Amino acid sequence: MSSDLIPSIAQMLNRVPGWCSIEKATDLVDIILQRNPKVIVESGIYGGRSLFAMAMTLRANGGGVVWGVDPWTIEAAHEGEKDKANLDWWEKNAQLEETYLKFVQNTVDFGLLSHVNWIRAKGEVAAGIFRDRSIEMMHLDSNHSELISCREVETWAPKMAQESIWIMDDADWSTQAKALQMIKDLGFTVRLDQKKYIIFERKLP
Repeated sequence: MSSDLIPSIAQMLNRVPGWCSIEKATDLVDIILQRNPKVIVESGIYGGRSLFAMAMTLRANGGGVVWGVDPWTIEAAHEGEKDKANLDWWEKNAQLEETYLKFVQNTVDFGLLSHVNWIRAKGEVAAGIFRDRSIEMMHLDSNHSELISCREVETWAPKMAQESIWIMDDADWSTQAKALQMIKDLGFTVRLDQKKYIIFERKLP
């Protein structure tokens, strides 16, 4: 089924702003088809490229919801960030309100309302609606500063099912190193290391 989904996902990627590559989207598709998760969370949506790829796979697979979490604010993008180039990019190029509105419109246009929910808030606020050990797959792609990446791991760790998948985007950023180690300390092991992103898995003891 993976090969059947890729052309439509590639078309979607051409329409939606963001950074998810077709290679990464293919890896996300493969994991969902293999594991059949019903509850996925993505923290850090931006335009929705990776979220839509996962939701399209859930639709094809017959069920499940991906919950997107993102405040879509400059303040959240800047929190803990020390790199001037990153600060300047978010300030000058992100157009976050327009990006949010387009994300909502694309969710409707792509026919994904049955498989996408979103919460316009920071992770530490949004996590409160999830039961402990209820999330089967997490895609962490929010603010990459050390402060926030570590806070995100602390926030979402209790919500992860014992047997689950955790994907960390931009794993090659030095500011993410501490958060990556925290994920490993939670019992997750590397399933696939693509340098730009790492897919971790945790199995039942």
